[in-house]
Amino acid sequence: MRRLILGNRSVDLDGITYNGSNIPGDLDSWARLAIGDTPNDFLSDTYDLISQSCLSLYHTFGPAKAAVNKHTDYAVGDGLYFRSRPDYELLGWTKENARVWSKRFQKLIAYKMGALNLYQKQNAAFRWALASGDTVTYFIREQDRPLDIVEFPGSEIDADLTEDGVTLGIKHDRYYRRRGFYNRNGGYIDFAAEGRQQAVQFYLKISPRQLRGWPLIYSNISGSKNNQRFDEATLRAAINEAIFSIITETENPGDTRKQIEDQARKLRRGPIGKAIEAISNLGSAKGIGPGQVLNINSGGKVTPLDKKTPSGTYDAFKNWSMKLFGQGSNTPPEVLLSEYSTAYTAHKGALNDFIKTYLWEREEFNRIWNKTVVKELAIELILEGMIEAPAFFSGGPIIQEAYLKGLYLGPVPGAINPLQEINAKEKSVANMFSLRGDEMFNLSGDDYDDVLEEWQNQERLFRSMGEKEQEAAVAEQDEQNTEREARQ
Repeated sequence: MRRLILGNRSVDLDGITYNGSNIPGDLDSWARLAIGDTPNDFLSDTYDLISQSCLSLYHTFGPAKAAVNKHTDYAVGDGLYFRSRPDYELLGWTKENARVWSKRFQKLIAYKMGALNLYQKQNAAFRWALASGDTVTYFIREQDRPLDIVEFPGSEIDADLTEDGVTLGIKHDRYYRRRGFYNRNGGYIDFAAEGRQQAVQFYLKISPRQLRGWPLIYSNISGSKNNQRFDEATLRAAINEAIFSIITETENPGDTRKQIEDQARKLRRGPIGKAIEAISNLGSAKGIGPGQVLNINSGGKVTPLDKKTPSGTYDAFKNWSMKLFGQGSNTPPEVLLSEYSTAYTAHKGALNDFIKTYLWEREEFNRIWNKTVVKELAIELILEGMIEAPAFFSGGPIIQEAYLKGLYLGPVPGAINPLQEINAKEKSVANMFSLRGDEMFNLSGDDYDDVLEEWQNQERLFRSMGEKEQEAAVAEQDEQNTEREARQ
């Protein structure tokens, strides 16, 4: 207890100033999270449970699946394509030499990734890491066979194994620097050995010294289950209302009760035939179906049931719950539901929020997964003699980084206002904020070098025509553009 003296007054400072209480003691029974020394301690006994719970939600709860799929579709989509841009100054090359080398290198990488089906594996590794926490990818080298790259869910790691130097199946040093992992069959795998990558673990790191990934929707587990219970209760109520459409009333409930008791006694005493007859005499109660009349006491007053499901607050509750789910999964509700405002600024604002999220996730995936894969593919290409890379092995990690420098281009949101956004791209290129090749890929997915030569040939052909032919060609193109805009 601290005491403050104000003039002639003595004021006791209770805990509300220091512990967040609104009134003294209101946090005494509040359960705080015992995190421990690292965020891994909190998960030491529950990681598999959290992971499996989130996977169950992904498969059974629409918003959970939508959140994971949206992040994956925007961040990875049909694949992240490597564009080589080696640091030619550090390597001592000329610009032209770097351009020729990078063009060949990125084509070879693209062919390798296609042959290994790595674009599909990118999507699977990223999606499952968000759904369950993390994924593991093995680099498999077999005698007389080319390198193979195979992805596995994070359940490959033995999360139950926690002992000295091992946490949640991850082997690490005293600083929690990861060395390798133990899998479910008791085997141990180094992430890297003898200069080659053996496996890579991908997860989104959100806290210091984190060794396993948190699923995207882990903070929504409780809310999602309650949401499902609410939907199931609402559906049951709606079904019951659909089945029982009319009821009958009686002035003397005692007579009705006596009739039911008489029929029940017949059920206990009589043979099967009488039992069926007794059920039928209850008033068409046998084989209840949609719109059935449940006639307990014939001759009574008939009253139709008032349909009250769903209630008037159902939509408000669902909208509110979707907003909370979006907050917990770092996904704007507009993106989660694919329901956007008709206002351009509101639509673009929601997407801009999401762009910041999925671009960070994409960069993490590129840094951890794609760069590792491209490096291993580059080593294979060099060893196979498909491309020359002097000092790649002897120059150390800096020289390797200079060789492997580049971009990983993926899907973009698309144009909401095509003309306005094309003009913005044109200005961006004119002022060197971006490159023509980048903007072409972002717009159409085409490779600038591949398209440029064909475009130049068509331009030469176009300009070689006479004035009338050129005017006709322009008019035809304008007509096609008008038809395309009308279809959109």
